Amino acid sequence: MAIEYKEGKMNKEIIIGDWKMPECDTEASMNMWNARAQEFAKQRGVEDDDWVAALVKRHGMLPADGAFLDVGCGAGKYTVYFAKKCAEAWGTDFSEEMIKNAEQRAREAGTGNAFFSCDNWHTLEMADKGWKGKFDFVLANMTPAIQSAETFEKLTEASCGWCLYIHPVLRTGSVADRLKKKVFGKKPDPRYPQLQYAFNLLWEKGLFPAVEYREHNWVRSFELERAVDIFKNDLRSKRTLTDEEEASIEKYLIEHAVNGIVEEEVRTTQFALYWEV
Repeated sequence: MAIEYKEGKMNKEIIIGDWKMPECDTEASMNMWNARAQEFAKQRGVEDDDWVAALVKRHGMLPADGAFLDVGCGAGKYTVYFAKKCAEAWGTDFSEEMIKNAEQRAREAGTGNAFFSCDNWHTLEMADKGWKGKFDFVLANMTPAIQSAETFEKLTEASCGWCLYIHPVLRTGSVADRLKKKVFGKKPDPRYPQLQYAFNLLWEKGLFPAVEYREHNWVRSFELERAVDIFKNDLRSKRTLTDEEEASIEKYLIEHAVNGIVEEEVRTTQFALYWEV
C-alpha cells in the first residue's frame, strides 16, 4: 500500500491510521506460539558471523557496560548471545513456553545477567515496567510483537541508544499460503508494508534510519499432530474457523505428510531497519 505524502503531522496520522493492530484471537495466537516453543528451543546459538550480530558490532550499537532488550525473544538465542557482550540483557515474549526455554538456555550458557519476562508487548507500558529509555540497544527480530505504529514506536520509547527492527518485505510459505487460500479464498499477498510504515514514522520524528536487506530461506518440519495444531491456531488467530474449515485443514495436512512429517519451505527477503534515538 502506498502512503500518501503530506506535510508533517498529517503524514504521521495517515501511517498510524493504516498501520493498526489487526483483529486477532489472542488465545489461539498464544497456543500456536506455545506449540512452537520446542522448535525454537532447538535453534542453534548465535555466532559472531550471524547477520544481526555482525550488524550490531559494525555499528557499535551495544556498549560493554550497556543494557539490551530483546523484544519477542522466543527461546532467547539473541538474549543469551548479547548478554555475553554487555552488562544486562532482557528478553520479553508473549509465550510462557518460550520464556521457560529461554531461561533454560541462559542457565546452560551460564549467563547470570540474562533475564526474561513474559509480557504482551501490545499492551505493555514502558513506564510501568521501568523500561522507558532504559536500554542502549533494543532488538525486534522477526517478531509479531510489532504489528502497528503504536507497538513499533515502543522500541524507540524503550531505547536510549540504538534500535534494530528486522522483518520480511516478502515472505512465502509453501504450506501456510495454500491453507490460507483454501480457508480465506485467496492467496495471501507476499509483500509486507512494515518497512514503508516504519521508515516514514522515524523520518517524521527527525530520525535518520538506515536499511539493509538479505535473502533468507529455510525448511521447517513438524510431526503431523503438531502441524495440525500449529497451522490451525495460526489461522484461528486471524478469525474463527468453522468445523468444515478445520476439517479441510487437517485433511490437507494428512494428505501432504510424508512418513508422518509435514515440511514447509519458507522463502523471505528480510530488511534490517536501524536507527539511533
